[in-house]
Amino acid sequence: MPPLKRLHCDDVEWTRRKAAIVDMYVFDRLSQKKIRDKLEEGGFRVTKSELEAQLRFWNVRKNASADVWRYTDHMLFKRDQQGKVSVVYYNGRKVLRDTLKKERSRYQPDTLTKYMTAASPKTPEGMELWIRTPTPAPVQLMWTHTRPWIRFQNKVFRSILDLTNRVIDDEPQRHGSQTRLDFSPLHRRFNGHPFRNASEFDVHIASMMPEKADNSIANSAQIIVTGATDQAFNEHIQLILYCLSNNMYKINCQDKSSWVAVVNLIERSGLTNHPLDLAQEKDLTVTSIAENLFRLCFDYRHFQGTSAGSASNSSVISWLLESGQDPDVKLVIADETLTPLQVATSNHDFKLAKKLLDAGADPDKSFYYGWTPLLALLQENLDAYLEMTPEQRDIFKHLVLRLLEAGASLNEGPSDKGPSALMWAVRLDIQIAEILIQHGAKVEYQKRVMSFHFNIPGSKLIREQNVVGFAMYNSDEEQAMRKIHYLVRHVQRSYPSTPVTDLLTADVVCLAAYFGFKEVIEYWCGSQNDTNT
Repeated sequence: MPPLKRLHCDDVEWTRRKAAIVDMYVFDRLSQKKIRDKLEEGGFRVTKSELEAQLRFWNVRKNASADVWRYTDHMLFKRDQQGKVSVVYYNGRKVLRDTLKKERSRYQPDTLTKYMTAASPKTPEGMELWIRTPTPAPVQLMWTHTRPWIRFQNKVFRSILDLTNRVIDDEPQRHGSQTRLDFSPLHRRFNGHPFRNASEFDVHIASMMPEKADNSIANSAQIIVTGATDQAFNEHIQLILYCLSNNMYKINCQDKSSWVAVVNLIERSGLTNHPLDLAQEKDLTVTSIAENLFRLCFDYRHFQGTSAGSASNSSVISWLLESGQDPDVKLVIADETLTPLQVATSNHDFKLAKKLLDAGADPDKSFYYGWTPLLALLQENLDAYLEMTPEQRDIFKHLVLRLLEAGASLNEGPSDKGPSALMWAVRLDIQIAEILIQHGAKVEYQKRVMSFHFNIPGSKLIREQNVVGFAMYNSDEEQAMRKIHYLVRHVQRSYPSTPVTDLLTADVVCLAAYFGFKEVIEYWCGSQNDTNT
């Protein structure tokens, strides 16, 4: 037979056979001669040098590189600190404990390297590496004997492949991403390269779900193969949630691309169209995963804000709330303990706040006294409020209204500390103050206010203030007079017998003098004369 013309490494003939060659070389551990023989049986004859060159071009190797072992050592050290037992699979084969010990010791960085290089080694490209909790021994061979593999393979792979819509790929993580998520148990070799037997699939799924009892994975298989559609779908949901759980410690919410991969998996898999029933969910691991995912959504929300990129994030939050997720779960973001509603209000995210309130979020829940969502919102810096567009101010007012409708406290009770909600509101906008007044806020409310409760110029001069006095903070004289006239007129309409002097108390005069508001002092003097008359 005449020699064939040598093909370029990126030729379509090589590309078409790449998956089969990689399988034979890496997973089946065949020699290059046997690989060439099998290729020739299929009508594709190549020389030894051509195959070697092609494997180098694809960067395919049987044995792990130094970078892989350094990365493995880093991940195992991290898991050891978390108290996790680990087992390592490389190219589908379990790495023996002695081999692991030898390779880890061989590639330990020296002292100088530790201090001169990055703390976290980069994830090596193009490797098939899994680091998991060991699978319970009774499970490892169970599926081979309990389920007809061909039925299981045809149904499971087709269902999950359709479910995930081929979106679990590495593209979102290749460009500028700081983290690399490993969704390999769900998509490894799905696209044309299915698992070849039950045991191989079992290693991936069982290692992904180590909390499961010995026989529960086989029960899941039974449901997926023979159960009703909704039951099978619930099992698929569990597989995806467990896969997410194994990657949660890697997700960096300041790195947008890693979160995009998570959201793509959840959204396009169809999970958001099928709420869970977390209240009835017996698998505590699933409920814990859902709660952690909920927390991560708000971590992302805090760092990314309400940008267009967070729209998908909103759909995941909505799905979790519809599934029965507790909307008041404690969040720790940037070393600060917050509620989800506080995150929403601090970002002026009216839509998210409304979702949380509709799901039953407590409008007054706070982990710090006097820092409820409403009070935190009304303590907004005036300059920031003035810089808002008219549309943003409308959203701000709607958010105040929605919190009040949900029963938010006005902070006017006998045991409440600090300024009332109306005191804070009158600084910002008369319209916001009017919303609070319509919901029961009292203009005549007075409170002994310690200066450490707030940081406003002039506050150290007084110890007891009323709402009218707060109207002068963050205002020029014209604005202050307009607010004072509005508040006085409201009280006179509601309580005609109340003298103006009851509202213009000593703190009003002191603050007017401090700010140099001559017109306010003249107004106070006029009210005194009217009272004497």
